[in-house]
Amino acid sequence: MSILKSLLFTIGILFTISVSAQQLKLSGTVKNSQKSYLEYVNVILMAKDSIHIAETSTDSLGIFNLKAAKGNYLLIVEQFGKSLLKKEIVLQTDLSVGELIVEDAVVLEGVTITANKKIIERKFDKLIFNVENSPLKQGYNGLELLKRSPGLRVNSQGSVTLRNESVLVMINGRKMNFSSEELNNYLNSLNSENIKTIEIQNAGAAETDASNTGGVVNIVLKKAPTGFQSTIRTSYSYRDENHSAYTGGITNQFGSEKWNVYNKINYSDNSNLSRFNSATNFFTTNGKNENFGESDNRNKNFSTTTGLLFLPSQHHELGAEIYYSNSKIHRDGWENLMVYNPSLYATSYNNSLYNNKNNFWNATLNYTYKFNEKGSYLKFIGDIGNNKLNNNNEVDTKYIFGPLSNNYYRFLTNARSNFINLQADWVQKLNKDLELVVGTKYASVNRDNLLDVSINENNEWIPADGNQNFSNDEKVLANYITLAKQWNKKHNLKIGLRTEYTNISGIDNANSTEVKRTYFDWFPSIYYSYAIKDNQGISVSYARRITRPSFRDLNPFVIKQNDFLYQTGNPNLQPQYTDKVDLSYNLKNHTFSFFGSFSSDLIVGVYSVENNISTYKPQNFGKSAMTGFSHSYYGDITKWLYANISSGIWYYNFEVGNALHNRWSYFNTLNLQVKFGKTFFLDITNDYTSKSQNSVVEFDYQYGLDLALQKTILQNAGSIRLSWDDIFNTQRDRNISRYEDFNFAFYQKRITSYPTLTFTYNIKNKNKVTNKNVQKGNDNLNRL
Repeated sequence: MSILKSLLFTIGILFTISVSAQQLKLSGTVKNSQKSYLEYVNVILMAKDSIHIAETSTDSLGIFNLKAAKGNYLLIVEQFGKSLLKKEIVLQTDLSVGELIVEDAVVLEGVTITANKKIIERKFDKLIFNVENSPLKQGYNGLELLKRSPGLRVNSQGSVTLRNESVLVMINGRKMNFSSEELNNYLNSLNSENIKTIEIQNAGAAETDASNTGGVVNIVLKKAPTGFQSTIRTSYSYRDENHSAYTGGITNQFGSEKWNVYNKINYSDNSNLSRFNSATNFFTTNGKNENFGESDNRNKNFSTTTGLLFLPSQHHELGAEIYYSNSKIHRDGWENLMVYNPSLYATSYNNSLYNNKNNFWNATLNYTYKFNEKGSYLKFIGDIGNNKLNNNNEVDTKYIFGPLSNNYYRFLTNARSNFINLQADWVQKLNKDLELVVGTKYASVNRDNLLDVSINENNEWIPADGNQNFSNDEKVLANYITLAKQWNKKHNLKIGLRTEYTNISGIDNANSTEVKRTYFDWFPSIYYSYAIKDNQGISVSYARRITRPSFRDLNPFVIKQNDFLYQTGNPNLQPQYTDKVDLSYNLKNHTFSFFGSFSSDLIVGVYSVENNISTYKPQNFGKSAMTGFSHSYYGDITKWLYANISSGIWYYNFEVGNALHNRWSYFNTLNLQVKFGKTFFLDITNDYTSKSQNSVVEFDYQYGLDLALQKTILQNAGSIRLSWDDIFNTQRDRNISRYEDFNFAFYQKRITSYPTLTFTYNIKNKNKVTNKNVQKGNDNLNRL
């Protein structure tokens, strides 16, 4: 019944809007006294109470088209801010006013009209970074751009955070929730030359998926061109004589005013070496497990995207896109393990082999109907896809000392996922200062997980205990409504409500047990801002969010590192809920913010110990509160120096049972671009974070300095970039997890200091660029 009520609620709203939003057509032609067609003349339709109804510009034949409801209006023709004609209009049916003859108009011949947009803009709850107008518009990939965007930070593993929390990454308004490695591959395949803006929200609104806690980042790509355009990008990183990274990709776009075809192909081959050590101290038994070793890692990825966009008229838009990715991860490692216990002393040498193969495809179809020139439209999006994952984890353990026996285990994991997403959005511009958004979304994911455990005896694999066969199915129905209003050019208000009904079922086929869960949630959001004067204002916002457990966490897989350390999933995980608040003061190039994030039922990885054996397992574990203050600056300090600086301090408190874990922390990120001329500059990125806390884990400080020289070549069609990451070789992972009766300390160092050479080249014709790309609506990719 909950699903039926939600559907009826949405259909009722959509029907009400459709009845009240019937539009009539108003058209005509504008000429001067010499009967020459006038292009780029503004035609404005006003209500009698001076309310702006619609606006457009004439085309090369002087033709204009507007839409409005029945009523009495004033039609105004303007050029360069000067009124040329005013005419009263009574609109009862579709109407053509014929030729409108104006005096004192300027005929534009061979003139290109451009507007210099700001690098940073604000639109309601979004901070908009106009990449195409910034010094970062050429020579960077998507991940490098995010690292240099206001308030965002990217660590050495490619995780994107805002105020120390992971963000939801979207492309053209569609959710890009791949696995972390797949998302990194995708972002690295994007070129700054093809990115228009990056939109940053501290907390998502009702129309965005509720499953995020750290804010929303939407990368808006430039529109496909009329004619032909191609971008080639390749890079090579040297780490040592045995480890390197190579990426290569080409993006081709071709089309006309009515249709566009595009294709993107990317390949990457990335190898690295990590050295690690860890120690588990048991307080009750005075025991200790220590290990050290290294892992040789290699990640290969091939991906391709092909899309088609068809525009039969100014009101209709149809798009289709298919994405395919093939990834292979190989890890070959060794470690020494020492066990110290009053009843057991042992030392072992372990060889481990890990192979991961992942095939993923996704197909998208969307249709948009545009109602009028004001920006009202109805959009439908459909997604289907499949993800196939195969893991092979082998651990060969040989004891050098102690009473334990040698063993050689293999863990084979096979996981298949099928998903479907259906979405409908109605955006209604009630007038130029009032917008209503209503939508509904249905998402379904079915996943089968198979774990096969075997032991090697006399060079033969024999079935062992631990086999698992688990299936889960999740269905989510979401409805949302948002109202955005501006008045007196000073006040901005945006309120929204999102509801989500979730139905989850899990079947353990090995033990013939089934788990079912349903829950219904409300996610309100509100944003208000007041413009004190030009380039000065204050804003306040609130939003409630949810973090659903990933399907990997729900899958009861087992990964063995050694006889005393395992990793497993948890099919009994519940969602995590977060409330976010923000109070900001904005100046032209500055943002000062007080923020808070309060979470319950945290989904965190937790170590548990039984008989000296540690198991790492995701659990709902305690509640947290984070409050802090941040400052961001972005813009040109001088004509030759561009800066993006973010800094902040926050207090984190985690509570589980009677135990408290809290800490003050500080961060500072400095991105500078020093220009030596129009085509040559130095790029500096300096990032520091003090010791920090997350649940029971204490993280050591992090610091890194990156430098790059970039030169534009080949008449601005290409660029060459020489960079060096982590100049002082300071980046590493060091943390300690503290529990009541034991603690676990971990250290890992990868090859992080290395040079990279990047070359980018653009081939394009000289035709105008139109405005199109395909949107997806898939919510489940990162949870696969």
